[in-house]
Amino acid sequence: MIVQNLFNLQGKTAIVTGGSRGLGMQIVEALAEQGALVIVIAKTQNTLDTAKEYFLNKNLNVVTVCQDLFEEGFANKLLEKFNSIGIEKIDILVNNAAVSYQAPIEETPIDYLDYVMSINLRSVFLLTQLIGVKYMIPQNYGKIINISSITGLRGTDYKLPILGYNTSKGALNSFTKSLACEWGRFNITVNAIAPGFFLTDMSKNGIDEMSIEKVIDVIPLNKIGDDYDLKGSVVLFASEASKHITGQILPIDGGVSAKLP
Repeated sequence: MIVQNLFNLQGKTAIVTGGSRGLGMQIVEALAEQGALVIVIAKTQNTLDTAKEYFLNKNLNVVTVCQDLFEEGFANKLLEKFNSIGIEKIDILVNNAAVSYQAPIEETPIDYLDYVMSINLRSVFLLTQLIGVKYMIPQNYGKIINISSITGLRGTDYKLPILGYNTSKGALNSFTKSLACEWGRFNITVNAIAPGFFLTDMSKNGIDEMSIEKVIDVIPLNKIGDDYDLKGSVVLFASEASKHITGQILPIDGGVSAKLP
């Protein structure tokens, strides 16, 4: 197979959770540009409508589905919605939706920790389980991409107190490796991308407090991630170019994770 065909996603159907803003929009755009039909899932209809208009203006093939991943029974509700719009197969699942809560552990209410873990880990488990059992295992093919964080590889101090978020991403990395081992026999690859500093709605508060200049100073490439920096890695893990790669956590962080403390 020639190289350009390895990255072709024509005829593939993908799901991207949290795909209506931030890094999710970049991921949706990358997959759709390579020819995939992308199902964009988000909890707010207004943001979905805005994102859909953006993608359609670029002639990208997307379908939007409004669903809160915190809602009880959300996975089965999504399945009903997929059936109602005629989705018969799913080849690629990108678990991108995430939330954070910034406070020292001594000031973190348990309800907030439960919410972070529910969205960042529990919903990933349930949706992956559903898509795997319903679609990927029967077709003996699948690509699962979990969007983690470099904070799941190392901690952050009191200047960026997001212990619950860090913990959820560390668990997500373990989930990625374990599931890759379990589902390899079904020709399903499972990998994770661990972004570093990107200016998204979620990260802006933390970066503002630390100041962008101080953040850039710790990045070997001396810049924050932009609107294109995840595209290549997402297409790699979603395509046949990665058919022999599974269980890996790939930092996209400008070199931060390569540095000694």
